Amino acid sequence: MLQVPLPLDREPSPFRLRFTVFAVGTVCLPLFGFLSCVFVSLCFHFKESTATHCGRIKVTGTAQIHIFILRIYSWFSVVPLINKLKLLLKYSWYLFVLLQVPNYLPSISAAIGGETPERYIWRFCIGLHSAPRFLLSVTYWNHYRFLSLERRYQLFCHVNLVLSILENLGLLILTYVSSAENYVIHKYAFILFMLSALSYMGLTCKLWRMAKKNTVSSEALTSYTWKNRLFMINLTFFLLSLVSFVRHNSYCEPGVYTIFALLEYIVVLSNMAFHMTAYWDFGNKELVISSPQEDKRF
Repeated sequence: MLQVPLPLDREPSPFRLRFTVFAVGTVCLPLFGFLSCVFVSLCFHFKESTATHCGRIKVTGTAQIHIFILRIYSWFSVVPLINKLKLLLKYSWYLFVLLQVPNYLPSISAAIGGETPERYIWRFCIGLHSAPRFLLSVTYWNHYRFLSLERRYQLFCHVNLVLSILENLGLLILTYVSSAENYVIHKYAFILFMLSALSYMGLTCKLWRMAKKNTVSSEALTSYTWKNRLFMINLTFFLLSLVSFVRHNSYCEPGVYTIFALLEYIVVLSNMAFHMTAYWDFGNKELVISSPQEDKRF
């Protein structure tokens, strides 16, 4: 590549980075954190990270008869009323037990927030990747809104920007507030993340379809094709993970939670791959820090 001399009135840029490097680095941070957390959990915290339980299962047969006898005995024995009530509550609880079932993979929540150093690795990677993600959200907003001047299209561009920011915020909250620390906040942060992520991916595909007539480069068409594929993969496996989670809690079958965890992994990896399509969208762009060009007055 030939070096083109800069104009005399322009200073050399102190920082210049190809956007492909920026995109790969941004996605590799959560990818490295995710793979590291799963690996460490399986190798060093297998029992803790794979421990799971399903819904309350009613005890039947001989065990139920024994518990019934204990309840009758506790009622007619000569003990204070308060103790009778305590015994009744205790034995009634045994009619419903939390059944442990075999599991061979940690869920994402268990892998990234259950033990240390996994929790620290994940928070470190997500913390570093969040600022570039916000920058990428604004970059995409500027990129999309110049592809078409249609009013509805412009509205979708603004909504897409909000969804992208909400996705990143949801990821930050569920990362730094684990389910063990505050389950309610973690749960709603996860819901915010998934709803905004799926909506963002779907609306992004819609924007590309609306502006497709203005897109002629092979890189843009490749990006559009992979966006559609990855969105469908993400949505399909997310719905399958919901089915497996409900089945696990309803029937307590061995290995079902392992399937749920594996489906979760595919959802996360397809989400990362979707954001990686920025490699094609901005392949010829650079991040540059430079001084603003000023009018010279004599």
